[in-house]
Amino acid sequence: MTEVKPWAMKARYTPGQVWCPRDVPRDDVNPRPLSSLVPSNGLIGCFSGDETMRFAVAFEPYQELFQGVARCLHSDFRLGGLEPVGKSRSRDAFV
Repeated sequence: MTEVKPWAMKARYTPGQVWCPRDVPRDDVNPRPLSSLVPSNGLIGCFSGDETMRFAVAFEPYQELFQGVARCLHSDFRLGGLEPVGKSRSRDAFV
């Protein structure tokens, strides 16, 4: 099993971990522990404990990657700067 390090421990709400891309303001992300690691794409995934199954999700553009407690794992798409009644395009991929 691969463990991600460093792991942030302090935030408004714990536990969990948020990874935020370089161009997203840190004030716009989930108030969970924010990793100092900066992802290069919106893909996040995991393996089952026995490594027989895998799950992954990706969005573009993406707001943040999040790993929560037990079964929570997501890549949140970004609508940042969208005006009221405005339109935006996004792509998603589930593996």
